[in-house]
Amino acid sequence: MRIGIIRYFSLSPTCFKLDIKSYARQFNNGSPQTIYNKLIDEKLLKKDPKQVITVSVFDELHRRLNGYQITPSKTKGFFGKLFGGGESTKAKMQGLYVHGNVGTGKTMLMDMFYHCVNVNRKKRVHFNSFMLDVHSRIHRVKKTMKPGETKRFDPILPVAIELSQEHSLLCLDEFQVTDIADAMILKHLFAGLFGEGVVLIATSNRPPDDLYKGGLQRSNFVPFITQLKSNCDVLNLDSPKDYRMDGIASDQVYHLTTKAGTEEMMEKIFIEQAADRADVPVSDVKEECMKLRVLGRDIVVRRCFGRVAIFTFDELCSQPVGAVDYLEICKHFDVVLLTNIPQMNIFKKTEARRFIILIDTLYDGKVGLIMSAASPIHQLFVKPSKRDKQLVLQSESIILDDLKIKQDDESLDLNVFSGEEEEFAFERAQSRLNEMQSKEFWQEHKQLRNSK
Repeated sequence: MRIGIIRYFSLSPTCFKLDIKSYARQFNNGSPQTIYNKLIDEKLLKKDPKQVITVSVFDELHRRLNGYQITPSKTKGFFGKLFGGGESTKAKMQGLYVHGNVGTGKTMLMDMFYHCVNVNRKKRVHFNSFMLDVHSRIHRVKKTMKPGETKRFDPILPVAIELSQEHSLLCLDEFQVTDIADAMILKHLFAGLFGEGVVLIATSNRPPDDLYKGGLQRSNFVPFITQLKSNCDVLNLDSPKDYRMDGIASDQVYHLTTKAGTEEMMEKIFIEQAADRADVPVSDVKEECMKLRVLGRDIVVRRCFGRVAIFTFDELCSQPVGAVDYLEICKHFDVVLLTNIPQMNIFKKTEARRFIILIDTLYDGKVGLIMSAASPIHQLFVKPSKRDKQLVLQSESIILDDLKIKQDDESLDLNVFSGEEEEFAFERAQSRLNEMQSKEFWQEHKQLRNSK
């Protein structure tokens, strides 16, 4: 029987998203293999050779982790570990790191595993949200320290122990490292997590050896890659097909600013969406301004009504905002309109990064997105020339001087100057934007909102 199906994955001629959690509930003691085979039999998925291999690996992991739990370090032995106590004697359980192209089913297969595996203390979360939580916990630990104590021990280990007390199994979606602060934290954090016996399952668009590729002070990050590969089996799911491209594009949610009347069209859509979500006549829609409180500061939403808000690109991507702000927006609004998106290049790396994080956050939050932009999606990020890289290198040479890095052609390959990380991340964002345009996505969106 076809149960709990909403659009995500491969069914020609349209594309469906599977509510894996609801579907898995229909099977007592089901396994990833059982669910995957059933979906194939019901023609809700197409059989993909790469997915078949990945499912079998998840199935074996599902068997090995049945009933898995760890006994994390107690507070009593805490300071012994902080100041160089003995090594952990916990039995090691291997995790899994699945990487591959965008839209090939990594997240879906991990979710099949997650909702089947019999582990009481488990968590499934997007990597960006996970790191926001880690930073928040580190900040909290630092606030409890007395002056001068921060020099005596690393506040990251207490966070690792705290997380291990909450989770025996950690499933992280879209594992990526673009931020130097995250890069420096991960080695210490996961040394603690792995030492406590926490099992990591991760999906990523990059193989482990390419994580933080071209990043500043990457040599300090490389030991984490060794650590990751030592504690997780690595599997490549590079199916040649991006199944998100199977959706039928809707011409009502992406508008080019080069066309006459686009600004008026976006205003009209804002009013109509606001009226529809609030179930009131269009004439009753009156713009409001509201403030969202995040970490002791305010995000100003200048134009909204009910569960619909409209922002300019500059408001969300050219200002000092980030993932935690976008998560708060997702909590308050079902539909977001984003206007005047420009073409981005290496000279707008910061804005590009914020834009990519915004898309990831809205996508994961199932928020409807309507946009007006200067170019088609596949042209939003312009690949830099060597001359562009040289100009950025000249303008930001103080970074190299501070880090005592020689300015030469090899310096152009550093992420801060090359734009490679943004270009790579834009491939994932493009895939998600294509899916978010489809009629099927908006049908799912409507069903989800109506069920609230």
